[in-house]
Amino acid sequence: MYLVSMRRFPEAEREIKIAQDLDPLSVIISLGVGEIQEWQRNYDAAYRQFQKTMELDPNFCGTYGHLATIYEHKGLLRDAMEQLKKIEVLKGHDSEAVEIDLAYKKAAYPGVTQFDARRDLDMKAQGKYVPALVIAEDYLRLGKKAEAYHWLEMAYEERDSGLAFLQVEAGFDSLRNDPQFQQLIKKIGLS
Repeated sequence: MYLVSMRRFPEAEREIKIAQDLDPLSVIISLGVGEIQEWQRNYDAAYRQFQKTMELDPNFCGTYGHLATIYEHKGLLRDAMEQLKKIEVLKGHDSEAVEIDLAYKKAAYPGVTQFDARRDLDMKAQGKYVPALVIAEDYLRLGKKAEAYHWLEMAYEERDSGLAFLQVEAGFDSLRNDPQFQQLIKKIGLS
């Protein structure tokens, strides 16, 4: 995935194809094939690949998270919410799935986004590990840019491994041309 983080997509696709040929039943490799498409904003190709990943293991939560992201970026917010509920059910958190449903009924998808942010911050306050990068994306989805930057800096201080994908993660597209974001990219060593 180093190649992806450096936006070297053709090379990444060649390498993941070799891996998939060697282990065609690997859920992680199948997910990686879809991620590469998702990170290139080829959402239809990513969707098809994630469907194949679900055929390999319908209980693998990561697939549903990526599907939620795709639906969100395509504006299919009810479908995105349904994927988020599936993740919670698969993790055995039925009550959280119900809360997501209620948040959606009360305030549509922004309610789900607020629920995610509140839950992540509550977990962090309880001493549970929540990557700062996840909280940064929560705030960005809520339109709170200053708070997002604060948590991006926290992610940098924590050496969050997810920062390697900051250049390709669609959740941060709204910051791409921002000088502060470009400075962070440079500080991380991605440019």
